[in-house]
This record gives sequence, structure tokens and C-alpha cells, in this order.
Amino acid sequence: MNPNGVTRNWVVRQQWLEGEECGVWVAKEKVSYLYICILEHYSDGTNGPPNETFWRFLRKD
Repeated sequence: MNPNGVTRNWVVRQQWLEGEECGVWVAKEKVSYLYICILEHYSDGTNGPPNETFWRFLRKD
């Protein structure tokens, strides 16, 4: 869970701490995928979900 209790959407140039949750909206499916950060990092175009080095899939909402 994120410190403020709010799940953030994944965007580039953000710091992600281990344990923070991230939501990714998939418009085609009309569903959000929820991931948890497993390795602290700054996001760029190569390390967003579903990159298994940095993220673990939790569920679809």
C-alpha cells in the first residue's frame, strides 16, 4: 500500500519505492491491472509494469 493510501498510475520519471502499488489502465479491456513494486527505482520507458524485475502482478480491477 502506498503511504497515503492512494494507488498511483504508472508514469515516466517517478520514483517507486518497494511495496508501492501501481495501476495500469488497459482501455481495450476496460480494466485496471494492479502491480506492486518489488525493487526501488525511477521509472523510464523500459521498467514499467509488467517488467518482472521491478513489478509483481497483484490483480485486475
